[in-house]
Amino acid sequence: MTLPVPPRYAVVPQEIGDQAYALDKPKRALFADFQRILSLAWKSKFKKTPAMNEQELWEWLKLSRRQYFEKKAEMEAMGWLRSTHPRTGFVQFDFSRSFTLRSAQDESAENRTPVRKTALDALRTEEEESINSLNIKPSSSLKAKSEVRKTALASEKATKKADTQLVTKMISNLHLVFDPFKHGVLEVRKEFKELAPDHVLGWIVKAYQDRERIEKRNGSPIGLLVSRLRGEEAPSPFLVEHAPEILPEGYLEKIGKLSITCSECDQCFSTRSTFEAHLEAEHPVEDEAEEVPEEEPELVVDPSAREPISGSMNAEQAWQNVLGQLSMEMPKASFDAWVRETRAVRFDGNTLLIGGVKNSLGRDWLESRLTSTVERLLIGILNQDVKVIFSVDQIQMEEV
Repeated sequence: MTLPVPPRYAVVPQEIGDQAYALDKPKRALFADFQRILSLAWKSKFKKTPAMNEQELWEWLKLSRRQYFEKKAEMEAMGWLRSTHPRTGFVQFDFSRSFTLRSAQDESAENRTPVRKTALDALRTEEEESINSLNIKPSSSLKAKSEVRKTALASEKATKKADTQLVTKMISNLHLVFDPFKHGVLEVRKEFKELAPDHVLGWIVKAYQDRERIEKRNGSPIGLLVSRLRGEEAPSPFLVEHAPEILPEGYLEKIGKLSITCSECDQCFSTRSTFEAHLEAEHPVEDEAEEVPEEEPELVVDPSAREPISGSMNAEQAWQNVLGQLSMEMPKASFDAWVRETRAVRFDGNTLLIGGVKNSLGRDWLESRLTSTVERLLIGILNQDVKVIFSVDQIQMEEV
């Protein structure tokens, strides 16, 4: 296709330039083809092109037939132009937008293109004029944007580094959760460092909760943990939320997840040592000589709790075994507060009454969190189904 040199060129509207140079989906290649088609409309002051042989047009644009029709459809969808077919094999474009016309008399034919200024040039010119009118240095806005971008990248990098360090700490301290001689050791692998800390913590809690069931099947909690960390499934949010109540206190302290609240002043501490130092400094125990302790009612144990059940084992001894197991599995603070002082009081062959519960709040806590666990442990110890009831007061078994 041979075209006469146009005596003028057009500056496209700003909205077309915005679409062509958008940060998210730039259309610069499409914009270049649009400019070339627009240049063909110079005789009609860039309002419409003459009717052109369509095959010659896509060859002139150096596009394949498929590329030409795809790009033409995209330009029409964006409202840049509109095409009609005056006769078979010929196409004509018209442009509904108004274009700024500039003279090209002072430009040589060698250095001039049909459309001299791009939308980006126009946008830069308008920005410079606006900045000059405000007497602001052109680089100030660019510097501000650059600084914001640098700050965001630095913050993202710091967060990623902190997450990687936390995941490394979680995995390297698993010997405080799982016996390394019994369950093995998990290496801090590169693929695990890329995981989110909550994702890793949730599956550690799951493996810890299911360790007994896994061991009965000759499996390993570490094996379950590895398979879960390599999979795409996310752990239950409940596991992450209640991790401080489930995992051992020593492990929680090592990974920075331990939180101990002082009952006297509601101050929180992340380590046991700082909490005990706080108690000693701020809330020291008064001299026992000056304080008359209240006499606690003696816990009366029914003879039925001491009668042999399974071989030489009685209900009182079975409960002591349960306490020993719970002391290793529960956080020390929770065990000391609610479980340590409980005793087996009465056993009628099917139901075990547990006394020594401090108050109704403690009873509700034990019933909601430990009933199923202790009943499962008693079944393993006594080899029979046992129902457990926690009691604040000494009540008769018939009332239970």
